[in-house]
Amino acid sequence: MFPSCFVSKVKDLDKLTQLKVFSLVANKEKYEWWFTSKPFKPIDMAGYDLSKNNRLETLLFDGVNLSNLKTPAHTMKSLELKHGVYTNANLNDIHAKRIDIENSDAADDELIINNKAIQRLSIVTNADDNKPFKLINVANSSLHKLYVVETSMEQRTLKKVILNENIDTLTIGGYISRGDVPQQSVELVGLSRLNRLKRLSYNPDFSPIATKDLPKNIEELYIGGSGNVPYNDGDSFDYSHLSKLKVYSNGKFISANMKLPTQVDSIYLFPSSAFGDVKYLDFSHTKLTSGHIYIGQIDRNGKPIPMFKHITFPATLKRISLYNLKAEVVDLSRCTQLESLFIDDTAEEAFAVRKIILPKNLKKSAFKRPKRKFSREYQIYFQDISNKTVIENKPSWLVSDGNGNYGVEGDKIYD
Repeated sequence: MFPSCFVSKVKDLDKLTQLKVFSLVANKEKYEWWFTSKPFKPIDMAGYDLSKNNRLETLLFDGVNLSNLKTPAHTMKSLELKHGVYTNANLNDIHAKRIDIENSDAADDELIINNKAIQRLSIVTNADDNKPFKLINVANSSLHKLYVVETSMEQRTLKKVILNENIDTLTIGGYISRGDVPQQSVELVGLSRLNRLKRLSYNPDFSPIATKDLPKNIEELYIGGSGNVPYNDGDSFDYSHLSKLKVYSNGKFISANMKLPTQVDSIYLFPSSAFGDVKYLDFSHTKLTSGHIYIGQIDRNGKPIPMFKHITFPATLKRISLYNLKAEVVDLSRCTQLESLFIDDTAEEAFAVRKIILPKNLKKSAFKRPKRKFSREYQIYFQDISNKTVIENKPSWLVSDGNGNYGVEGDKIYD
């Protein structure tokens, strides 16, 4: 059933004995276009009694107020709410494995959740347009995936997130778009005790998590988002205790005090800030097999940092894409297992890479792939390389077009 209207009441829903999906949309933009003198008000769900629909699996709402919603007692698959109103009671009384709430008003300042049916909860709030909550406590719930994001212009409302020990996936994010307001951090309670946590994504502007508080069993760590980076030169970013870490992604910062664990497999770096005097990026101690690194302009205390002296990669590396590195030397000499290599050095001439050291005796066959649409046959290509850049151990089959581009002769993008 998929009404798209502003009907406040529907009778005899209990007679729809086979109903599995119920969707109700009250489009705010259309309403305000038609009724210019009346403010939009989400539909009150008091007129929709779904409590007898015992085969119901999915609820999809847009522009409704869930405060008086009656739902069946059995556990449904999912509930989705956009541009509406929800209560703390809703999050406890509606039995759905997955609940997604986006840009909606929280009727209560505190969300204290003990609903054992929820496995995944996502709440994304724009505090400038919607009424946010101040606290969310899931300590007594059974959910194992939690996504909490709050964005605002200058004031963060959320103060505290209390976690439960079952969480295996956690996203904590959002930002304050004005950079001139004081740092407003969200307190995370119980993070260091999450021994089941496998995937963590966070924005330091939202919560500047100390590296020592990261649970030891994390396998994927993602750091990113807009806003400030409230760390300091002296802060430690030694991730050695994360003995199961496989994926490290950081779109915010690099540090002279950064140390990755040996077993890290994939790395994605595109930082904008630096802490400490970062001269080298050395991954030679790791078992890295793939990566994507974009340097561009990185600032330290508001000033651009100088070029890196050396970027070094390990013998285990197979696939790497490198962009605008601003490094004197890019050392790939150990990387005898390479099967995909892309380098794009679009930096100004003053910051162009001085030397690229390739492994000796690179085999062209190692880079060959089946022809695919919009792809090269050989997965090796250098772009915008300065004519002053030395390419050490360059194989004869890697040829230049005279304009700073290198590839296998005759190779092209297939369309």
